Amino acid sequence: SLSLVFRAEHFALFDEHVLGKLLIDATAQIGDAT
Repeated sequence: SLSLVFRAEHFALFDEHVLGKLLIDATAQIGDAT
């Protein structure tokens, strides 16, 4: 059960990192478009 909690936290951090990268890429593309 501890491993499941650890995995959940790991995936949450991973998702946050990926979403952050996507957001940075999106803002960069918007900056290039304007």
